[in-house]
Amino acid sequence: MPTQLANNATLDATGAGQVQLFAPGSGDLVVTLQTLFTSTATKVPTANIYRNFISTSNFLEGSYTGSNDPSDTRIVLRAGESLICVWSGGDVGAVATYSIRGVQYPSGQAPPE
Repeated sequence: MPTQLANNATLDATGAGQVQLFAPGSGDLVVTLQTLFTSTATKVPTANIYRNFISTSNFLEGSYTGSNDPSDTRIVLRAGESLICVWSGGDVGAVATYSIRGVQYPSGQAPPE
């Protein structure tokens, strides 16, 4: 089943913010498109994507242009897993949005990564 998820955060006084998106329900989600956007980009933010926790070992990919930047990197999220987008260096007060699009499968039936 096609699925789209999105959430946003307001960048703080340092131009940083983060958003976490979870695989919906008890199924698996094959992410086929990720999009990063900020409402303003006088300062061009960077953004990093992590699986489940913010750590070096969970880093998946990053962007030096964390606004208006799509990625078609395929990611399989199992039930209960999440993606976290962390922005830094953006405009104070800008609204940062992270959205993902993909296909949801019954638990354990998504094609492997």
